Amino acid sequence: MAEQLTAFEALRKLLDGGPLPITLPPIPKPKKGAGLTKPRIESLRKRLTTKKTTLKKAAKEFGVPYILLTDALRYNYGVDWWEVCSLAESSVSERQCAGCGRTFCPPTKNSAVCSAKCGSRKKRDDEYFGGKRMTAVGLREGICQICWEPKKRLAAHHVLGKENDPENKYLMAVCNGCHSLITDLSIRKFLDNPGQVEFFLTWCLIRRGRKDAKAEVTYSGHTDTPPAG
Repeated sequence: MAEQLTAFEALRKLLDGGPLPITLPPIPKPKKGAGLTKPRIESLRKRLTTKKTTLKKAAKEFGVPYILLTDALRYNYGVDWWEVCSLAESSVSERQCAGCGRTFCPPTKNSAVCSAKCGSRKKRDDEYFGGKRMTAVGLREGICQICWEPKKRLAAHHVLGKENDPENKYLMAVCNGCHSLITDLSIRKFLDNPGQVEFFLTWCLIRRGRKDAKAEVTYSGHTDTPPAG
């Protein structure tokens, strides 16, 4: 028989089990309109190989962000970060972006993020999540922890509510739809009554076309009277 755990115990067990396997996002395809055409990238690759230019100079010449240029090289030629760093004559080692978690080769020793977008994301992270947003269960893997579907956009959700978790210890990744659903439902008083929850879920199943469905709900360690405060 499967081990029976409360939702809180299940999350805590998952978090206490150590870090989950990290799956970094794939190298993005060069954006259209950025001038990073294959002929230009090929010309740049040859110039870099013969050390006639550096990536920093080329980024200014192309008028594109440094990270966009390195991504274009990796996308087209599979150039790894160490080679890109050496071609750029950079003494800075690769590091993990504080905004999205992907590995990048910083143009300067003070670069903590790979793009302006990630800079804004890190600022939000520091202000609201205490710098712990990327520790949310499932966020790096891109999997919503409610619907279990891979999503491009995920939010870090405070399992216990922000007001009950000021140290941001219990975070999980949820998609926008599930985030709205769990937030809206959590404030509904009928959740304290298993019978009403059964009635609610039954109507949801009927709406999905399962006319003969009937939900059964059992609460463990729960009373109909919500805790004070």
